Amino acid sequence: MDPAHGDATKRVTVIFNSDQGNDDAPRLVMHRSSCRTKTSQPAKNLWGVAKKKLQSNLPDLPEGEPCTEYKNLIAQAKRCVGFGQEEGAFPEEWDAQLLVDCGRTEDGHRLVLFCPKFLAHSLEEPDELELAMRFILFSMDAIAMHGTYVFVYCCLGLDWTDQRLMERLRFVYDFLPPNYGKNLKTFYILHCTSGFKVQMWTFRFWLTQRLWDRIEYTENIDVLCSRIHPNSEGAREELRRRFPLMVQRRDAELFEREPPVTFGVALADLCNGFGVDFTDKTTGRWYPRLPPALVFLCEIMEREAADEDFGTMFSANASAVYQIVETVDHGKPFQKDIPSSALWCGLKLFLDCLPTPLLSFEAYEDTVNFGFSAEDKEKQLRFLQDLLHSRLPREMSYVALYVASFLHTLCKTSESKEASREGPPDYTRVPLTFALATKVFTPTFLRPQPMTEAWRRNLSRAYEMVETLLRNAEDDRLWIGRKRTHMQKGTDADMDSSSESDYAGIVASVDDGGPELAEAQPPEANELAEAAKAADGGTTVSELAEAQPPEANELAEVAKAADGGTTVSELAEGQPTEAKELAEAAVAADGGMTVSKRLSQLFTGSR
Repeated sequence: MDPAHGDATKRVTVIFNSDQGNDDAPRLVMHRSSCRTKTSQPAKNLWGVAKKKLQSNLPDLPEGEPCTEYKNLIAQAKRCVGFGQEEGAFPEEWDAQLLVDCGRTEDGHRLVLFCPKFLAHSLEEPDELELAMRFILFSMDAIAMHGTYVFVYCCLGLDWTDQRLMERLRFVYDFLPPNYGKNLKTFYILHCTSGFKVQMWTFRFWLTQRLWDRIEYTENIDVLCSRIHPNSEGAREELRRRFPLMVQRRDAELFEREPPVTFGVALADLCNGFGVDFTDKTTGRWYPRLPPALVFLCEIMEREAADEDFGTMFSANASAVYQIVETVDHGKPFQKDIPSSALWCGLKLFLDCLPTPLLSFEAYEDTVNFGFSAEDKEKQLRFLQDLLHSRLPREMSYVALYVASFLHTLCKTSESKEASREGPPDYTRVPLTFALATKVFTPTFLRPQPMTEAWRRNLSRAYEMVETLLRNAEDDRLWIGRKRTHMQKGTDADMDSSSESDYAGIVASVDDGGPELAEAQPPEANELAEAAKAADGGTTVSELAEAQPPEANELAEVAKAADGGTTVSELAEGQPTEAKELAEAAVAADGGMTVSKRLSQLFTGSR
């Protein structure tokens, strides 16, 4: 070996390890001791020689074809797609905080938001860092390998020169397929500091000139949103919502504005300000604009089997509860090993501090005034169905359904554990039951605005209504949105997250009454995208309805009714399950029928 090669290999150590559980998947770890101290041209040349020599040992691949190591990583990552308490599954909240698919730019490129600060408490846990690396690669594979994209890096102080991060960054970078670089249109760095720019120059000779030329620094969120959506105010507002609360607080602090908080804020402001679009893989349901604190708390609790500590909620350690409150209020990453009792207490504090209950103050009055009997669960379900579909704002309905589904899941889990428990009963434990969850969380769903003695005497009816909601949270009659296919761990679960992100943008524009719909929507949103195009090109609503796919039946039927003379009442009777919210609203609206009359009919069983 010549002296030049000898010097280079002293600075580069290549180690092949077998990945646990997959001996055929070698893992390359590259340690470079001089990356921050020797950046002279001779050092760069030597590094390049060593790198080329290493790459020369890899088999020749067709242009754009991923190497074996990359394919192995993606295969491993697919086995980590799961939910709830499945061991080794990706945390479900990572989709909403670590790597966020933000739909498309105005030019039609996929848009990805990366916030690595959420890994700050994982640096001491190599297994979790490996899991995060697989999650990022798995998510990016569905984007970067199949089309152009824009990448946004949120700079919040994570030190990439940390050896634990550098090893994985170097490893991943060496095996990224060429499509990652070819399809990248712009690499935005938000809130960049001078220290981070120094780090970027440290990594300069790793990067291709093409990638380096695509880096752009932006000083605040508004400037970034204007660059990505220069001609649409609605799209800029929708994009701003996707930035995590922690990033929005940083933006406010830099420009001396009051930072946003979580506790005590109206639900509409939480959802519209920084709500996250979330797919619950346990149920397959997709929720738009959920408060991020709610998602992060509930998913951590489900993953950590918090049902076992429900009975200790009101004896949680005070310092742990204060820590949870600060974390939730400021949108910070959750620390590890938080007691489940403190998580339960934090969840109840967050929900009870909302200015209104999840089912509204009026719903409590209706529950009492209509005098439901405890045995007539069907009438209670019809009341809840009408309430969620027709009377509540959409964000309130989705949040109520998400909380009810979470409690339902944990109650069912606890029941299963108790049924399979062997040995003598442990009377020191307080297992989670539907009745106990109802007692604790009824004020979250139903409570009167002023608590009077008359209202207090009727609390039992509120308990009955909430227990019916919790026990039937998975009933399709209560669900107001679309439902995804249930995702199982170990399957080929390539997720087209673009469809969800684009769909969220459409939902936002409809909810806000915006006159425009985004161009280039995915097939899942064709009913609205095509409607926008037709309105622009002069196609009549009736003609458009004839060509709609099955997923848009509600829109097609409405169009036919409007064009052919069918009454709204007749239309409502034949609506499919996916359009029940439209059907119920139509029945109530037909003939000027008031909501109170409609409720009376529902509860008496008449039509």
